Amino acid sequence: MLTTMLVEDQASFRKVVRNDLLSRFPSMKIIEASNGEEAFKELASNPADLILMDISMPGQNGIMLTKEIKADNQSPAVIMLSGYDLDAYRKAALESGANGFIGKDSVGLAKKISTVVSCFHRRKEAGRSKPGCLLILSK
Repeated sequence: MLTTMLVEDQASFRKVVRNDLLSRFPSMKIIEASNGEEAFKELASNPADLILMDISMPGQNGIMLTKEIKADNQSPAVIMLSGYDLDAYRKAALESGANGFIGKDSVGLAKKISTVVSCFHRRKEAGRSKPGCLLILSK
């Protein structure tokens, strides 16, 4: 079973993504966090295989949190989400250790997130522990 964490300060966006993921992957365990601090604490007791993380949140942003997660020797794959689909954001996401970037305003956002989750789900089922799904999905 794939465990996915949604780190997003907008509850309505988390709800939409969670409901869509559960409709496509009913056995998936989904953990939610509304900010970076909450996410880091949650990961200590509930390890995730995949994190879908907003890049821009109050307090600790997604870039800072990804660096902290990766420095703490935790191995979840991180896909950064942003309403600002800019080259600089994509580059910063990857440099922080993220495995991919998806623009929130991109066409077919739900399908793109589903594609990412499917890739990681297949890798986990095949017994591959290291993330191998590097994705830059935008516009």
